[in-house]
Parts: sequence; C-alpha cells; structure tokens
Amino acid sequence: ELDYNNESRFPTHNSYLKVISELGVIGSIPFLALLGALIFEVSKNIKAIKDNYFKNFFVGFFASMMAFLFMNLIDNVLFVPKLVVYFWIFIGMSKAAVGK
Repeated sequence: ELDYNNESRFPTHNSYLKVISELGVIGSIPFLALLGALIFEVSKNIKAIKDNYFKNFFVGFFASMMAFLFMNLIDNVLFVPKLVVYFWIFIGMSKAAVGK
C-alpha cells in the first residue's frame, strides 16, 4: 500500500520540465521543435513585413516572446490560459501582417 499522507507535492515551476515529466523525452522533442519553429517563423515574418509600424510592433512582440519563453524556466506560465491565448494570437498576427 502506498502512503502519500506524509509527502508534500509541489509543482515543477518549470514548463519545460513539466512537459518532459508528462510526455517523456520522446514526447517533448516535438514540443521543443514547435517552440524553435515559432521563434524562427516570427523572426522570418518580421523580416518580411513591409510596414514599419507593424515591423516595430512585432520586434517588440518578439522580444516579449523570448522573455515569455525564458520565464517558463522559473514558472508554469505557458499553461495559464489567460496568458497563452494572447501569445498564440500574436503568433498568428505576425503571419497575417506579412500580407500587408
């Protein structure tokens, strides 16, 4: 019989460790590849945007995206729906701004 009454469980406070612990090393490779592809895609989109207003906006977004991804080393903010919805919306907007 397992006795969990004397144990304390704490969250990892690291989104990447959380993904690795839930999906394993094999499952976390596509997740990390997705994040790498997002970084590459947004930086590529910034170079392709013609309008200076949108270009400057997405340069700021890229800086905040990098800070957001770095923050996930010390907290699980990648799994907070109120935050991550805006993250994905701005990712999509960066692709849409290329057509402007």
